[in-house]
Amino acid sequence: MNLTFWDSNLFIYLIEEVQPFAQQVEQIVLHMRQDRSLLITSALTVCETLVKPVREQRQDLLPKYQELFAQISVVPIEPTLAKTFAQVRAERGIKTPDALQLACALKVNAQHFITNDNRLSGFSHPVLSVHSMQSYLARFTQS
Repeated sequence: MNLTFWDSNLFIYLIEEVQPFAQQVEQIVLHMRQDRSLLITSALTVCETLVKPVREQRQDLLPKYQELFAQISVVPIEPTLAKTFAQVRAERGIKTPDALQLACALKVNAQHFITNDNRLSGFSHPVLSVHSMQSYLARFTQS
């Protein structure tokens, strides 16, 4: 079974129906089901996705996020991440939130990390493949 880590932006696109990205995320979900991939994310994602609904008093969005996060594996941010986080941040110069996300994905041995953040496209690791939404979808359209 593949472990696929989603960055925060995919959840925001899906729940808040941000087009055209929401359609791409829905396609990713379909391919993950076919691939029998397990969706994971981090506690940081849970925090980040709730900022706009709280700021804009969008009470309608909070239960949608809570329901979704209750159905998937959420990696906690713990002191045991410190070394991996420091390596990612020091070696790659990646900003703190992104380095935390990548460290969480590495902690659980995820095979795929999907984001819409182009700053992460250059990250490479022997176990973890970082994909843009488009590059992840392209894997399924190539013959």
